[in-house]
Amino acid sequence: MSGLKDFQRATVERVARLFEHGQDRVLVSDEVGLGKTLVARGVVAKTAQMQKRAGDKLFKVVYVCSNTAIAQQNLSKLCLTRELQADSASTSRLSMQHLNIFRQEHDMQLLDRYIQLIPLTPDTSFRMTSGSGTVQERALMYAILRRVPELRPYRAQLEVAMADLALSAWNDWCRDRYEREVRDCDRSSGGTYLSYMVGRVRAALTEAREDGGTLLEEIKGLCRSIRRCGDQRVSGSSVIGKLRVVFAQISLDKLEPDLVILDEFQRFRFLLTADPDSEAGMLAHRFFHTGGLRMLLLSATPYKMYSTLEE
Repeated sequence: MSGLKDFQRATVERVARLFEHGQDRVLVSDEVGLGKTLVARGVVAKTAQMQKRAGDKLFKVVYVCSNTAIAQQNLSKLCLTRELQADSASTSRLSMQHLNIFRQEHDMQLLDRYIQLIPLTPDTSFRMTSGSGTVQERALMYAILRRVPELRPYRAQLEVAMADLALSAWNDWCRDRYEREVRDCDRSSGGTYLSYMVGRVRAALTEAREDGGTLLEEIKGLCRSIRRCGDQRVSGSSVIGKLRVVFAQISLDKLEPDLVILDEFQRFRFLLTADPDSEAGMLAHRFFHTGGLRMLLLSATPYKMYSTLEE
């Protein structure tokens, strides 16, 4: 914890003691500019030491903040390597984390790294059905979906749907980039990445819903509409939103974090009040209702505890 001021070091020690004594959630709140990110770095180092002494082989940290610009800025303060920062911050959407997780688990250059950090940007990650996501999200999903056996006859139409309005970026670099990344990840993982992903996605697509249908049939219906309409645009945003939820759930199942850092906690109030049956509720449930999961909540404003009118 070199480089920390006395009060920052004291805060780290206090948080570590609370974690050791079974307090799974700790809030650190102070004024802007007093180094909460540096405190978080100290907490990561201290908690990782605790886990390593207990015999753990890998310490996973999920860092949650409001956008990728803040993620990129604060990752450097958390003392991670440039390679991991550039790779993770650029793909910080929850629906894409399965690729990062598999890549970190099997990249020979990363295998000696005990601490792994995965940043998430919940303004988009936690509202999965609000739109079609980014072109990067859709390109990565397409690279997996095109390998699902039942969708192979619809590859051309599926590509039209997943490109959405970003035709220039899709054709110029995005589709081919994520196809290469998927192949490279599968190669480095010995073929386990695509086997796992196609199996999980296919199971989710063919699962029967309450109305008796499946997401697979909905995707096929969209593709048939695109085939009939030719160049006329057919909106697939509803299907894409549901696919983002599928891929987000797969990523959540692979995250298995030892520590969650929720930066600017006051910005994420909706996580605490989300309908448990909604996509936001599903994601919030994983972090806030997993027993034994340590969470560090950072707030840049004085945090007012709940009080009654009488108090």
